[in-house]
Amino acid sequence: MAVRQRDAGYRRRPRLRPWIAGVLIAALSACLAAGNATAADFKWPDPYAGKKKVLIVGDLHTGNQIAHDAVSHAMATLERLGRDTGTYIAFLRTDTQLVTKAEVWGSGDYAKGGPKQAPGRNLDYFDAVVFYTNGETEMTPQQKHDLLGFIHDDGKGFVAVHSATASFYSWPEYGDMIGGYFDNHPWSGPPQVSGAFGARHCESQEHEDQGCGTSWNDCAAVPLQS
Repeated sequence: MAVRQRDAGYRRRPRLRPWIAGVLIAALSACLAAGNATAADFKWPDPYAGKKKVLIVGDLHTGNQIAHDAVSHAMATLERLGRDTGTYIAFLRTDTQLVTKAEVWGSGDYAKGGPKQAPGRNLDYFDAVVFYTNGETEMTPQQKHDLLGFIHDDGKGFVAVHSATASFYSWPEYGDMIGGYFDNHPWSGPPQVSGAFGARHCESQEHEDQGCGTSWNDCAAVPLQS
């Protein structure tokens, strides 16, 4: 019987084992499905289930960068109050990305459909929002709409801290919600207007009457025209 000789350079093509092919197909299908996934499809256990969650936003980058250095201490204090009392869990942010009802994703590899796609939280996760802001921020019209819906429609909470009254002068609904906008500091003494309030501050915690003063703030129903 004649035996056909293979060419010297011939190599037998390895056969793909059925179980390996099945794994590859399953992995490919999962990747394709993940590209169409929504944030709701990623159901990781909530480590704070059953607790109140508060989103604290300290965003000054579109406003006065010098006058409100206390924002970091204020945010840390609010976080500690919630932790020490067990009343709420605070999430601290220096941007307004989570102030939305839309899906929140990372960027680059962590963007939706990316190899490490990772969804974030949005307003639906929180029970209240705290703003220590200044300036107009970078919130979009849709984000502003979502925040108003979070408060008005969902019945959830909102707290405006200090310079948050000097924010969003071009957003009338915000001024209506917080009751007015910051106008000025009458440093010479208590103002004679109904929208004024004062804050007492001391340089020494041990000797309250030493180094103490009161800063006054005027608020107007509508922002001043520049």
